[in-house]
Formats: sequence, C-alpha cells, structure tokens
Amino acid sequence: SRGEISMPVGSLEEILPWLCFLPPLAGSLIAYPSGRLSRRLPAIVGVASSALSTVASFLLVGFLVEGRYYEIRIPWASLPGWELVFCLLVDPLSILMAVIVSFVGLNIMVYSTAYMRGEPGQERFWSLMCLFLGSMSLFSLAGDLITLLVGWKLIGLCSYALIGHYHTDEPEHWVGGPEPEPRYPPSHCALKAWLTTGLGDVLTLSGVFILFAYSGTFELRALYATAGAWLPALARTPGLLAATSFLLLGGPLSKSAQIPFHEWLPEAMAGPTPVSALIHAATMVKAGVFMAVRLAPVFYVGYHVLGLQEATVFFLLLASLGSLTALLAAAQACVASELKKVLAYSTMSQLGYLMLGVGAMGLSEQPSLALAATFYHLLAHAFFKAALFMVAGVVIHLANSIYMEQMGHLKEEMPVSWALTLLLAFSLIGVPPFPGFWGKDAIISAGVEAGLLIPAALLATCRLLWG
Repeated sequence: SRGEISMPVGSLEEILPWLCFLPPLAGSLIAYPSGRLSRRLPAIVGVASSALSTVASFLLVGFLVEGRYYEIRIPWASLPGWELVFCLLVDPLSILMAVIVSFVGLNIMVYSTAYMRGEPGQERFWSLMCLFLGSMSLFSLAGDLITLLVGWKLIGLCSYALIGHYHTDEPEHWVGGPEPEPRYPPSHCALKAWLTTGLGDVLTLSGVFILFAYSGTFELRALYATAGAWLPALARTPGLLAATSFLLLGGPLSKSAQIPFHEWLPEAMAGPTPVSALIHAATMVKAGVFMAVRLAPVFYVGYHVLGLQEATVFFLLLASLGSLTALLAAAQACVASELKKVLAYSTMSQLGYLMLGVGAMGLSEQPSLALAATFYHLLAHAFFKAALFMVAGVVIHLANSIYMEQMGHLKEEMPVSWALTLLLAFSLIGVPPFPGFWGKDAIISAGVEAGLLIPAALLATCRLLWG
C-alpha cells in the first residue's frame, strides 16, 4: 500500500472526485428542460458543467505527480458474508484518465457551441454529451467492477444515441459511398455500434462473474491483493483462466474497435463531428484500453508471481489483435474516400499500438516502462486526434462534402486550418519530433523487450509503410 494516504472526512480530497463526474451528470438532467427557456441555455449548461469537472480533475494532478492514491468507499448493500460497496479509486491512472476526459471534453463542448448552432435536437445533444462526460469520468474513477460497468454501459448508451443523432435519416447525413459503394443511414450505424459493443459487453460481464465466483469481491484493490489466493483455484480447471481472459477482453476489444469487433467505428462517423471527436477519437474508444489496464494486474500476478502460463493469454490476445488491427486499419485508411472515415481507421490503428503496449506491460520484467509508453501515447493521441476531427468538421462544412476528392483549393481559403492540419498529421504519422513519434516507437521497443517479436514486427511494418 505504498503511496496510500489517509483522507479526513469532508476534506478536499474527498470532495474532488465527486466533482469530476457529478456536475456533468447533473448537467445532463438540466440541459434538456433548459432548452424550453432559451435555445442557448443547453450549451451554457454543457460548457459550465464540463468546466467544473475539468477544474476538479486538474486539482487532483498533485496526487498523480506524487504517486499517491486513496479510496472512497460507501457500502450500499450487505449480504451474508460480504457487502456491496460503491468505491472510487483515486490513483495516478484514474487521475490521468479523468484529466484527459474532462479537458478534451471541455474543448469539444466549446467547439460544439458554434458547430451545432442551428442543428436539430439541440437539447438532446447537450444532455447526452453531458451524460457521456459524467459517465466516462465515473468509469475512470471507479474502484469496483460494478461501478466500472455502470459507467461502461452508460458510455455505450450515449454513444448509440449520439451516433444516431440524425435519427430521421435525411440523405445528407448518410455515410458510405460514393457510388457505386453502398451508403448507410445514421440509425443503421447507431444500431450496428450498439449491437457490436453490446456483444463485447456480454462477454466481459460473464468474465466478471467468474472473477467474483472465485475471489468473492468486486473491488479492484481487493482483487489485486488476494489474487495469489484465489487464482490457483481458478487455474485448477484446465482452460478456465484462458477462457476468462477471452471473456474479460470482449468489452475492451469491442469498445476500442479491435479485430474482430472493428467494423462499427468507421460507420459511427454518421454522428455530428463533435461526437466523433469526443467519443470516437479522444475518450470512449480509450475506455477499452483503460479497462484492460485495470484488469491486467490480476493476470500479471498469475504469470509473474504464481507462474500460471494460461495467464499470458490475456496479454498475448491484446498484443496480437492490437498489432493486427493497427496494420490492417492503417491500410484501410489509405484507400478510404470519406475524410472522417480516414480518421476513424487511423484511430483504430493507434488503438492497436496501445493494446500492444498493455500486452507488453504484462509480459515484461519492467512493466512501468511499457505502461508509461502506453499512457503517453494515449494522452498524445487524445489531443491531436480530437483536434484533427474538429478541423475536419470545418473542412466538411466549407467543402459541403464528406469526400476528400471533392475538397480542393482549401489551402487558399483556410490557410490557418491547413497549417494546423499539417502539424497534427505529422504527429499522427509519427514524424519526429512530434508526440506521435515518441509514443509509437516506445511501444514498439516495449514489445521487443517483452519478447512480442511478431506483434512488434507488424507495428514496425505499419510505421515504415504508413507512419
């Protein structure tokens, strides 16, 4: 428990985590009815609630720097032999994720005030965006699997509703094409995302029940601390530990659009551009990586402490599927015609790098280096990809088209946006000294150090061909 601090009741440390997710959740309840009073009020509520969340998360950064952590535990149900606890875990990982979610979310909320002006369904849009930010912050700070899964499902619900924002399916909001390629309405795209990620969620829920059946707890720290006692019992049944690994990774792989759950993300671009920037570039798709990191210590103990070879399946699945997705998605991005779909495929590719980083963390003798590389690239990608999507929204509005072959002479019309796009693209493809270069190469190096030579070679090939 090195780094754990005692927390006085009613102290700032106790209040700040609640302020990370309660203001956006409250904003989601206020934004919808406020639209009846004024058209501007939902946007004001959205920006104000996300700003308060951002301030609270930044005030927690001191604990991140110092490496300290603490828990907030509130028992809410008691049964013979055990109790259910609402738990918030404030540690460096949760603080970093909360900062990314709130700060990137605040910038996109401000961007949305102009982008969504005049669009239909203003109240619904702002209410769902607030609910998403609150749910994502709750997920990031969750200290038990039940709270984590509640935030997880709320994130998926918001994603479904926001992808289908143009649910009346006007032809101008369809994606796909151009002719003779098929085109799809937003409602189709939203349902595809909901069903695909929902399948992964069912798999993860099954894995969580297996963990609880053997460990007797949903709390993350208790799972880590007692893993040495209950993991051997789980591993006595041949193949059960490997099967549990597969089940638990269903949700993270589907949310992060990794093979074989990858087809929903490119079509999710049917939603408004702020939705693409917030949910499908900067935050929600990163939730899969974050959950994998939260579950990884259990299997790390199984492999490095208990010597259970089946525990390596968790990390090998992440590394193999992540590297394969990174290579294939980058190739698909090179032949896509829609601007936002190109960015979506590149997001899948970058998430593949992150999954390899988590796999390398679990198989390495120095997991902190792989973890640092993974979260560095996660942070960098959240910022430059969200910015790329926001610039893409401006370009699509100016060109009045989603297809890149119909976007010409934009350098003369919007030179500042052109220059910013160039700089952001350099970071995306990993040109030194931009942030993408350091993150990608550090993850590949971590993969080599962990003995993941084939996945690392796939990513090295991806770097050489497409950046």
